Amino acid sequence: MQRTSLAAAVGVLLSACGGGEPDTATAMSMSRTSSLVVSSATATTGCPALPLNGVDAQTLTGASTPLQLGSYGTRRPGAPVLVGGKHSPANYRAAPVLPNWQFATSDPTGGVLTFECEVAPDAGWHSYKRSGSAHEKVVVTGGRNAAPQHIYTVYNGQQLVAALNEAGLAPKIVRIVGHIDLRMSANNTVFKEYESYTDQKFGGSVSIPSNSTLVGINDAQGRAARITGTTLLIGGELAASQGGDAEADFKAWIAAGKDGDLFPTWTRNIIIRNIALDTPWDVNPEDSANAYADGVTISRSQNIWVDHVTISDGDTPDRLASDTRHDGALDIVRGSDYVTLSNSKFFKHGKTTLVGNGDSGRAWSDAGRLHVTFTGLHWHGTASRRPLIRFGQLHTFNNLLEGDTAPADPDMKFAGGLDVRYQSDVLSEHNYYLFKNLKPSQVGGKVSSGKDAISYRASGELFINDKGDDTKPWVGGAIDISSALMAATGLPRLTRWTPPYNYSAMPADQACVFVKNNAGAGRVNNPGTDATCTAASTTTPPTNPTDPTPTDPTPTDPQPPVIAPTCTALFNCSSGVGQGVMNAAVTAPVGSSLLNGVYTVAGGGNISTSTSYNFFFKYMPLTGNFTMTAKMLTQGGSASGARAGLLATDSVTGQGTYAWTARYASTGEIRRAINGDNKSVLSGYSTTTLPVWVRIERRGNALYSAASRDGLTWTEATSVNVTAPTLYVGMAVSSGSNTVGQSVSFSKLTVVGGGLN
Repeated sequence: MQRTSLAAAVGVLLSACGGGEPDTATAMSMSRTSSLVVSSATATTGCPALPLNGVDAQTLTGASTPLQLGSYGTRRPGAPVLVGGKHSPANYRAAPVLPNWQFATSDPTGGVLTFECEVAPDAGWHSYKRSGSAHEKVVVTGGRNAAPQHIYTVYNGQQLVAALNEAGLAPKIVRIVGHIDLRMSANNTVFKEYESYTDQKFGGSVSIPSNSTLVGINDAQGRAARITGTTLLIGGELAASQGGDAEADFKAWIAAGKDGDLFPTWTRNIIIRNIALDTPWDVNPEDSANAYADGVTISRSQNIWVDHVTISDGDTPDRLASDTRHDGALDIVRGSDYVTLSNSKFFKHGKTTLVGNGDSGRAWSDAGRLHVTFTGLHWHGTASRRPLIRFGQLHTFNNLLEGDTAPADPDMKFAGGLDVRYQSDVLSEHNYYLFKNLKPSQVGGKVSSGKDAISYRASGELFINDKGDDTKPWVGGAIDISSALMAATGLPRLTRWTPPYNYSAMPADQACVFVKNNAGAGRVNNPGTDATCTAASTTTPPTNPTDPTPTDPTPTDPQPPVIAPTCTALFNCSSGVGQGVMNAAVTAPVGSSLLNGVYTVAGGGNISTSTSYNFFFKYMPLTGNFTMTAKMLTQGGSASGARAGLLATDSVTGQGTYAWTARYASTGEIRRAINGDNKSVLSGYSTTTLPVWVRIERRGNALYSAASRDGLTWTEATSVNVTAPTLYVGMAVSSGSNTVGQSVSFSKLTVVGGGLN
C-alpha cells in the first residue's frame, strides 16, 4: 500500500463555525440536508484521486455497519441516581480543576488539505480483513473519499456532533481546530459540568461513524487540537435489532451458520490523527474503585488506525481524587479486530490500554479476533496495562516505555508493563525500556508479566536504568532483556503466526530516539530535533530521527571462505553464524562493524560469469520461510563489479545456489542476481539514489528479491528455487576488485520468520 503525502492539495472546506450554531438537541436530529451553517472556502473539490494497492475499506461498509450515533452528544441534565446498583449519588464529585482552555475561531491553514487526505500505511493489522481462515489486504481510507460538502472544520463540541450527524455513514473529513469539550456550549462561552453518570455517558461522548477521518489541526500558536471532558466512541456492542440482547443475538447468528463479520452492528474504516485527549474525570463512577469513562473506546470495530495522538489525565490527575476517577486511556474491546495504534504518546495515566475486556466469558465475541499492532508508542509516567491483552494476536514493536518506580510525582509511578493474559499470543520486538529505580534483576514480572496465554515471544528488547543492581550509577549501554522477560512469565514461546504485512523494525536504541522525536499530537510531519536515550536523560525532549552516520570498519586480513562466528545484534552467536569471502582469490581487506544500529561492511571481489562468488558475505542460518529487510545508506565503488545487498544461499563453500538482491554502484540499478553472474533489473529500479531498501524472502522453495524507495511500497520478482531446509542469509558486498575493498552501510536490518521469531 502506498501512503500519500499531499503537501499542497487543496480541497473544499465547509466550516461549521461562528453564529448559527445548533443546540445539541437540534444537532442530534439533523438529516444530511440539515441546516448546519457552513461557509464555503476557495476550492470546489475534495481530496485528489489516489490509486490504491488493495481493497478500499469503504467497500466493506454497508448492511453490516449501521449508523450508531444514538443519542451521544446530547446532554441529559438531572440529579444523579443509582443505575443498576452502581453510581451512587453520594459519590458524585465535579472535576476539581478546569482546563487551561485554548479555544480557536479560525483555521490557520486557510483550508488547505494535507495529511487529512492520507490513507493508512499498510504496516499494521489495521490493513487486513478476514477471508475465511486467512487475512486479505485492504486499504483504510477513512474519510478521504469525502464529497466537498462532507469536509468540515469545527471549533466546538456542538459543531463536531453536528458534522458527524450530517454526514452519517458517508465518507467525511472532520478537522478540529482549538479545544473541544462537550461541557461547553454557546460557542465555547458557557460551561456546565456533567450532573450525573447518565449525563456524562450520553452528553459527554461522541460516536464516530464508519468512513471517518477525524484529525486535529495545529492552531495559530502551533498547539495540537485538544479534547477534554469527552469520550470518543468508535463502535458499540449492540443487539441485532431494537430490544434484543447483544450476546444472544450474536450467538444465534453464528449458530445459524452466518459470517460473524456480517452481523449488522460493526463500525469500520476510521482514521484518527493528531489530537491531544484528556481522559475524562468521571463525576459519578461505578464505585470507589471503578470509573466508567475512557478516553477512547473501540468496540466491535474493524480497520481502525489511530496515529499521533497524545492521551493523558490532563488537568485532573489521580492525585486530586481520593478514589478512582479515570478508567482506560484507550481500550480495544468487545470483538474489535484489525486495529493499529502508532506514533502516539500516553502520559500520566493509570490503566492505559485493554485489548480484550474479559476471559472465558468473552470468548463468544473475542476468540479469533483482536488482531492489533502497537508501533512507535511512547508510554511515560503511566502505571500499567501497556497493554493488558486477552485473546488477541498483538504485534508490538519499536515502542518506548519510560518509567520510574519511585518518582517525585506519584501520578508518574510505574507499576507494570505488558500483561499477557488469557488465550492471547504476543510478538514483542525491538522495544526500548528507559527506567529509573528499576534494577536489571527486577525486570522480569515488572516490564512484562502474564498468565494463561498461548504464547509470548520477545526479541531485541533493550533496557537501561539509572543504576545497576549494585545501586551504583549505570555503566555502559542498554542490555538485552528479551530472555529474562520471557523466562519470568513462564509462558510458551510458540511461532503460531507472523505478521502478514511488510514492516521494518529498527533496532531498539534507534527506535527510542525515533519515538521521542515523532510520538504524539502535533508531530505529524513535524518531528522533534534533540532526543536522547541514555540512563541520565529520561526526561530529555526529542532529536531528529535520522540514521546515524555510518563508520567504516577497521579492515582485517584476508579471511578464508568460512570463519569464526561474528556475533552482533541479530547475528546471535551460534555455529552457523559467520562472515568471510566466498572465494580465496579475494585478498582485499574485509570486515564488518556495528555502531548505533548501522552495519558497515567492507567487502571485496570482482564478479564475472566465471567468478560469481567473488564477494564478502556476513550471514546467519535461517530455516523455513523468512523475510530479511535492510535499508542501504551508503555504497562505495564505481566499477560494474561493485555490488551490495542481501543474499541467500544454500552453501558458504563458494559453490552453492544463491539469490542476491544487489545494487550496482556504477548505475544505481537494483537487480535480482544469481549464480553465474546471471541477473535482471527489478522493474522500475534501473536507477536509484541512496538510501534505498532491499529485501530477500523465501516462500516455500522460491527465493524472491524486492526493493523499495520508502520501505512501504515494494517491487518483487522471483530469483531462483532452492530445496535445502536451511539457508545462509545476510549482507553481501563486492568491490569490483579482488585486491581493493569498498564499504557499504546498512541500517534497520530485520528478520521475520526463519526460526528466529
